[in-house]
Amino acid sequence: MRLCDLVPRYAQFHKVSPQEAAYVLYELVERLYVEYGVNRFLPNSVNDVFWVGCFGSSKRSPTSHVIYFQELSKYFYDLFFLPNKDYKNTLSCYCEEAQHSINVPDALVWFSRSALSGWVLNAGIEDPDFLLSANLVEKDKGNSDGGLNEQELGTVIKIVNGLVDIIKAVDKAHRESSTDYDDKVRSNNIKRYTYTLNNPPRKNSDVCSTLIALAEEAGVDMPSYHGTMRKYMGIQSKSDTKA
Repeated sequence: MRLCDLVPRYAQFHKVSPQEAAYVLYELVERLYVEYGVNRFLPNSVNDVFWVGCFGSSKRSPTSHVIYFQELSKYFYDLFFLPNKDYKNTLSCYCEEAQHSINVPDALVWFSRSALSGWVLNAGIEDPDFLLSANLVEKDKGNSDGGLNEQELGTVIKIVNGLVDIIKAVDKAHRESSTDYDDKVRSNNIKRYTYTLNNPPRKNSDVCSTLIALAEEAGVDMPSYHGTMRKYMGIQSKSDTKA
């Protein structure tokens, strides 16, 4: 997904204004910086999630760019605090070839939804539903008679087939090695999500979020709405557990 699409997606999913969405995302990046940049001493890990692409493509630019937490944070802050300024639509990155910082249009900056979701989950921050849901307006209506209609049966089949494909992807990630940078990152993310399923980072971790992120990283076609996954996995929603 492009960086420029992140604020509109959050705003649409949570039904808030773009400015409110920008501020929430600003706070999210600040918390991620504290967790990964400070506590875990991984200030450059942001470049495993975000990168500068090519025109019309998410493929990494052949020109080397370095993205910093502080500039990513400032990008969202400016969207909130300076909504009418033109320069808010750029992200300052260090260009290694030019040996100085340049302002890159946010439409050319890309990120992995699954990698960002994994970041948020592993940092112990709230569930990134707005990133993982494929359908922003999808709702889990259920079935009053307790049986499975044709649509629900199709969902169950999709989940089962997806789990089989995930098992294959996990096996491939552990057996095969690649010299391609993106393939390495994808393989490492698959391994990390698998480890998280078996070793949750905190009590009552959201298994559904991790599973959805794992499926997306592995390129597996599975339902990506939390309500649907919780229903067919027999997991109570958070609202149910608080009742």
